[in-house]
Amino acid sequence: MLSPRWQPFQKMLSVAVITSVVVGGDAGVIVFGVSRLLYLAIAVGAAAGTLALGWASWYQWRHWCQASRPPSRDITAAEPLTTTSDR
Repeated sequence: MLSPRWQPFQKMLSVAVITSVVVGGDAGVIVFGVSRLLYLAIAVGAAAGTLALGWASWYQWRHWCQASRPPSRDITAAEPLTTTSDR
């Protein structure tokens, strides 16, 4: 198990892997139903699963990990706000 900081990353990877297994399995079943060639169905399922894993990982990374960039170091702090009671 990862540290609390990395648990969202672990969940992201879990979603990507489950998505790729389901998509790859579905593609393999469709190809097997059409062609009745097991080796072709396995190959297409593995390729579809690999592509789905790449896409899901990329999507999850862009959506969650890069949603908010860390602040730049060259930004200076703003001056405190003054109210009418401070004058």
